[in-house]
Amino acid sequence: MNLKWTEEKIFLLILTGIGTMLVSVSLQLKNPDVAFVPLLISVPLLVGIVWQTLKAWFPALGRTTGAKSAGQRDNGEFTIDGGEQETPEERVRRFVFIGWIVLFTIITYFLGFLISTAVSMLFYFLVIARTSFVRAIVSAASMVAFIYVFFSLILQLDLGLPS
Repeated sequence: MNLKWTEEKIFLLILTGIGTMLVSVSLQLKNPDVAFVPLLISVPLLVGIVWQTLKAWFPALGRTTGAKSAGQRDNGEFTIDGGEQETPEERVRRFVFIGWIVLFTIITYFLGFLISTAVSMLFYFLVIARTSFVRAIVSAASMVAFIYVFFSLILQLDLGLPS
């Protein structure tokens, strides 16, 4: 067992906790019809996260199931691009990405799901993915249109749209 605490192991433990909470909350829903979709999403998510966590803590599991992932050393540590150290620019981009996720959650509370998705996807494509302005607009609009048509019109779910 590799007891060295790495950033990857800590992150996977946090994700395991979040996945466990999602399954727990989904199981507490009284109506089975309402609980079906959250359980359909959260149970496979939790199984995958637990598997990745076990592989991080017990590297022998990864060796018995096939090739190691890109960037994983024989001692179980995770590196970027097959052993290169993370540059300051990559570190900044990683923290911008984490901030993007947190801000998406916050603006969803205030602006609703569709508007926050449009704003956050536009930010993602322009700042994080560094795509052209036109491609960012088209991609963000396409995603929002798909979400609206599929979830609001077809499945008739309330996405928190202004009345």
